[in-house]
Amino acid sequence: MTINKKQESIFFIILLIFSVLLIGSDAFRDLKLYDEGVTVYGALQVMKGYLPYRDFWTVYMPGHFYLYALVFKIFGATIYVERITSVILLVGISVSMYAIARRVLPSLYALLVFFFASVWFSTFDFFGYILYPTLLFGLLSIYCFVLFLQYKNARTLWWAGMLIGLTALFRHDFGVYIIMAEIGILAGFSVTRTTALSYSFKKIFWPGFTKLIAGTALVFLPAAIFFLVKVPFHELYESLILFPVDIYPNYRKLPFPAPFISYQHYQLEGSGSFGHFIQENLDRLYLYFPLIIYAVFAIQIFIQYKKRLLTIESDRFWLNILMLFLGLLFFTKVIVRSVYLHLMPTYAIAILVFFMILYYTPKTLNKPVLNRVAVAFLVLLAIPTLVRPLWGQVVNLTINKETVAFEQHRGHKIQWDVRGIAYQQVINYVDSLVPKDDKIFVGSVRHDRIFTNDVMFYFLSERPSATKYAELHPGVATTEAVQKEIVTELRQADVQIIVLTDETRVESENMSGVSSGVTLLDDYIREHYAPKKTFGNYTVWQKNNAQRATMQMHQE
Repeated sequence: MTINKKQESIFFIILLIFSVLLIGSDAFRDLKLYDEGVTVYGALQVMKGYLPYRDFWTVYMPGHFYLYALVFKIFGATIYVERITSVILLVGISVSMYAIARRVLPSLYALLVFFFASVWFSTFDFFGYILYPTLLFGLLSIYCFVLFLQYKNARTLWWAGMLIGLTALFRHDFGVYIIMAEIGILAGFSVTRTTALSYSFKKIFWPGFTKLIAGTALVFLPAAIFFLVKVPFHELYESLILFPVDIYPNYRKLPFPAPFISYQHYQLEGSGSFGHFIQENLDRLYLYFPLIIYAVFAIQIFIQYKKRLLTIESDRFWLNILMLFLGLLFFTKVIVRSVYLHLMPTYAIAILVFFMILYYTPKTLNKPVLNRVAVAFLVLLAIPTLVRPLWGQVVNLTINKETVAFEQHRGHKIQWDVRGIAYQQVINYVDSLVPKDDKIFVGSVRHDRIFTNDVMFYFLSERPSATKYAELHPGVATTEAVQKEIVTELRQADVQIIVLTDETRVESENMSGVSSGVTLLDDYIREHYAPKKTFGNYTVWQKNNAQRATMQMHQE
């Protein structure tokens, strides 16, 4: 089945509207108090002139905070504005996947890529996430590189490089992945263009390599130099190198699950219906789907090469290798923490590759029986991994959820479940005790063992953190050195009010659930503060001297 350009344009517009509506359908519900809080509060800090790493602790690259700071500066610092920005970025990712697909597949298949990308990204009810701009700029770089492979125009490598530089400003590891892949493919592509190796490198590889590197440096180097001058090197090293390599894997690692769990084993782990047992196994398939697709793709490339349907000199061969290489590199994000959310980068490639396999299968297998078996296998594989999220979204949208509207200015137009009642009460209570812009501290009931903390509280209450460690990460805030620093900052700011949450979540698979044995911060809080009022899991603590003064005023 083929469609003409006019039909393609109509379908594209319909899918664009569909993408916006579907991805935006859940955009104004719920709050992510930790991850989303890190984004919006960090952007607020940047707006005030604070520098990441030097003035507030973070492991995010600076581009993330500056992007949202710019958006806040133009449209106002609210969750609503941040959510719209996230929707635009997610729709942009789907459109960029369509653009890449359109370069390598017929229009109908490219539209199917757009459709399934929109469905998939609508299931990530996670906003302000750093991977959204990272993936968008990364895919646009890949698109420019594909143009180079197809048209041999080295000028497109300037754009590919600049987009890599932008990608690295959001996630430096993804910038490295993409530039490694593109340089590697550029080298292979150059070598196979002619038998004269010296000529290939001089006339093809070196000019392309220079443009790719120069474009990347043009965007990335000014920001890198700025932060190297403004921020002590050890703080940059600890946040951007030491933390992701050493601390994060120890305190956030979730092991890769087995591909299948038996019903007997499932019953031993806990109670649940047979339907939930099937769902558990389907959820495990999500993690293995990209690997299965890449394995099938590698086999297809090999068969096509052996049958001379694909030659090493062709741009399609190197484009296929590029996709395979990038998909595997992006999959590394899932290895450390095997959760649904971290599948996003590799799925952007896996969905593209899936439809490339589907399109080229009849051309690869000239035997009708083998062809039907292969297509049936791909369709069956797609049902639980691509179609099921669509059904999940339909069910999710039809459920009548009891929600509470936020009253605070920065949370206006956002709906939350019943937890929002107590949450707004504690924010209002803190607002009544603490003058605007006076510093507070939001922590956990215990700080020798931390999973996450409520960074969003600072943003919604419009009260800044008294410490540079607004984000309390296990392996960092649980150490003696950092707790000493926090205590010193609480003293210097003469913080009168702190808010502690009863963090009950523990992951036994990593060290976040293990006590560090350091109780300096907890001891200081209990010695100098007393609980004043509790709202759900939140308790407001007041400094002892302030509490005594309040009691004396009441007595008088």
